[in-house]
Amino acid sequence: MEMPNDYKNAGIAMLIAGLINMLVAGLFILSSFCLCLNSWLTVLTAIGEIAVGGMILSGNMVPQAKVVSIAGLVGAMLSFSMMGVGLEALALMMLGKPEVEEYLKS
Repeated sequence: MEMPNDYKNAGIAMLIAGLINMLVAGLFILSSFCLCLNSWLTVLTAIGEIAVGGMILSGNMVPQAKVVSIAGLVGAMLSFSMMGVGLEALALMMLGKPEVEEYLKS
């Protein structure tokens, strides 16, 4: 079965959102020597987003992509990254499309 375009686009959105979230959380941590839990959680979810987005773009099937996208959405909300929230919501909508869910179940 061929990979749907929405699945590829969700991978791109997750990869970009992960990079933005990593940048925002990194700036929070570096600028104020922040030891806040939310900044570190955002960094960890951003690493997951970047990894899963890269796996999607390399052609691998990642059934847990929706879970990683939700975690990235929470991480973006914790760091007040509105671009990250928008991209993660877009990725989550694309991952919820019927043809993408069918592809992931096959």
